[in-house]
Amino acid sequence: MQAVDTRVRPGFSAFGLAPAEKTGPFLIARPGRTVHRAEIRSRRRPRRGSAAAVLVGVLVCIWSQPPMAEDRVIPARAALPPQCIHDAKTKPIWQSVDGHSIRYLLSLPKDWSPDRRWPVIVVITGSSSNFLIIAQGYHDVRGDRPFILITPATVSSGSKIDTDLYPHLSQDDLASLAAASVREKLAYDMGGLERILAEVGEKFAGDPRAYLSGFSMGGTLAWQMALLRSDLLHMAFPVCAMYKEEARELIPAGHRPANPALPIRAFQGEKDPWLNGFDKHWERASGLAKQAGFQDVTRTVTGRGHSWYYGEILGLCAEHHAALQRAAPPQAVPTESRP
Repeated sequence: MQAVDTRVRPGFSAFGLAPAEKTGPFLIARPGRTVHRAEIRSRRRPRRGSAAAVLVGVLVCIWSQPPMAEDRVIPARAALPPQCIHDAKTKPIWQSVDGHSIRYLLSLPKDWSPDRRWPVIVVITGSSSNFLIIAQGYHDVRGDRPFILITPATVSSGSKIDTDLYPHLSQDDLASLAAASVREKLAYDMGGLERILAEVGEKFAGDPRAYLSGFSMGGTLAWQMALLRSDLLHMAFPVCAMYKEEARELIPAGHRPANPALPIRAFQGEKDPWLNGFDKHWERASGLAKQAGFQDVTRTVTGRGHSWYYGEILGLCAEHHAALQRAAPPQAVPTESRP
């Protein structure tokens, strides 16, 4: 099956959201690049660049804001002091990103060093946006497993956007994100995840391909990353997951994944009070995946309720990572690439 070039093609921006040109305040992608900071600040309609372009919204740059000092956010690309490395091994700590206003919680393995590549698990929260609670939960269950844990402060998965949840954003950015559509929030989060994975690889010797879990409302973003950026993933885990109808509009007609063999392992609790709704979301998302050509899409239903399935996901990631190591021994990180 033919793979799709995931780079931005001439005449298009990332995810087919607007013509690839810059007019007025619009931040538009150039050929071979991806929009990393995209958000609505005005409702100006972009010009039509091609009959094949998908005109879904206008993407506008959100400039990164300085984080609150008490959050102890490590500046992107800065030299990491030993105390910060120590802290990241003992608890999740906040990390900023160069070139995007998103930030994330980082948890390093106990024996982390910059001398080898480390597997990465990205965890997307649900509507409560309990970033620290979820990050700490995965940190505790991980134990001695060798995974770098990433919990991004996403906006598409939450039910509200305010200063309490996103203290690093300005009031203008908060207002823009709160008014943004589902499609715009997804584009913002996907661009942010791309930047996070790139910098985790650069700064913390993380594997450029990650394991991705999305819970409840965070399931839409997990599904969307699997459908559109399978080249960045080892496995995807939609957990008690939604897949919003609006997200389908970002899937180009005839889209084929770069990695159709990507394992997608969904989990669902049969005692979940929202089970009937999640069944419909599963049918919608899994149908799109199978239509696109994904070959390994399954769902496990257990006797639980609205559960995170920490242990199951970490176990499957560990099994997959061990299989990769048996197939190809871990490679040392080149000296010039070490943090």
